[in-house]
Formats: sequence, structure tokens, C-alpha cells
Amino acid sequence: MNYARYLLAAVVALASVCAMAQAALQPGESPPLSPDSDPPARPAISRTPLFAPASAATSRRLSSDQLFERGFLKDAAASTRFESDAARMASAKSQSPQVRSFASALVDHHLALAPVLQHMLHARGMAAPMLADHQRKALNRLAKIEGRKFDQEFMSVVGLKSQQANVQLFERASAGARDPALKAWIDQTLPTVRASLAGAEDVLAPGAKARPVATAAARNP
Repeated sequence: MNYARYLLAAVVALASVCAMAQAALQPGESPPLSPDSDPPARPAISRTPLFAPASAATSRRLSSDQLFERGFLKDAAASTRFESDAARMASAKSQSPQVRSFASALVDHHLALAPVLQHMLHARGMAAPMLADHQRKALNRLAKIEGRKFDQEFMSVVGLKSQQANVQLFERASAGARDPALKAWIDQTLPTVRASLAGAEDVLAPGAKARPVATAAARNP
């Protein structure tokens, strides 16, 4: 009985001490931790990104003029690759002196264009573009046909349609480009682009005689 009374008295005393300690805490304070208790979780800290200024600079939107000029360079580079591949094929497959002469002039023309286009793409951080779907299909068709059928397909698709598209592309770019160096190059190149179309029209003219097609340098000295 004495042991029970002592135990009850000890429990009551411990409860009183805890109550006094809790009452002594200031508002917002936490009770002291026991050695076996886990530390409280730290509140999440909001941190400002270290590279926010750099990120904002690289993610800035391009102007409409810059987008227009990039679109022109992309289309011009893809056309150069397409026509170069097709013209080399014509030089090897065609039996027509006129078609081979036109194809040779086209290869020379694009050999002069390609390095400048590559430099302008690189200066803007752009990779060389892939061929468009219709360009890949046209090359596949040309690879499967021979003789007169090949010459007709080549001169229709590459000689006429593609040259007409190039003239329109360069004329729009000449009117819309704002970068002085790019516009100067477009205006310098446009006469040769028009001459390529004229050369294709000569080959396709009814009753045209077999004669050499003038090179780009000869048309635009």
C-alpha cells in the first residue's frame, strides 16, 4: 500500500511539473525535444534561380523580321540541296545534251550558293535543314526512271517548277529582309536565280535546238 501511494504521488508531481513548463512557454514556442525525438521538419525555402538572367536572355522571342529571314534561309538551303542532288543525277543519267548542260550549270550555281547559305545559317545558330517531303519524293521518282521519261520529269520538276519557286522565294526575301548583309546577298543572287529559270524555259521551248545552257557566271558577269 505504501508503494502504491508513493507511485501515485510521483505521477501527480510529474503531471504538475509538465503543466507548469507548458504554461511557461511563450506563444509560438515549441517544447524542448527529448534526446530520442526526431527533429522537426524544416519549412521549404523558396530560392530564386541562379541563372534567371541568362535563361531570360536565351529564351527571348525572335522578331517577325528574324523569323522571316530564318524561314527564307531554311527554304533556300533545302532547295539548294535538292536541286544539287537532282542535277548530279541528270548529269549521269540524261541522254540529252541540253538537259546535261542545264544540269551542269545548276550544279555550278549551287556550288557557289551553298557555302554562303551555310555561313548564314551557322551565324544564326541554325542547322542545315532536311529536305521537304515533296523534294525527297521527287528524287526517289527520278532515281527510278530512265531515258526520255527521266528528262521530262527532271525538266518539269527541277528545271521549271523548282526554278519558279526559287524566283518567288528570292523576290519575297528581297522585299522583306531587313538584315543589310542578307538583303545585299539576295539582291546580288536574284539575277542568277532568274537566269536559271530562263535556261530551263529555253530547254523546254518547243523545237529548241541542242545548244549549251549558259553558266551562271556567263549570264551574270
